[in-house]
Amino acid sequence: MINDFIARYGLEYPFLKDEDGSLSRNYNVFSTPTTYFINPDGIVADVLPGVMSQQWIDRNMAALKG
Repeated sequence: MINDFIARYGLEYPFLKDEDGSLSRNYNVFSTPTTYFINPDGIVADVLPGVMSQQWIDRNMAALKG
């Protein structure tokens, strides 16, 4: 199902498939979609439950630049 969605829209960025639910439990994911912004040090810098917006991406990218 998710592979069909990825192929249909030609998406090329990585998707995390939590097939057994363990990642959802570890990261307290309660809704889908949930997007995590992970900084270059591998630290979760922001979490967005729900639909991602360009403004959210821009704000997080600006934070990386300082």
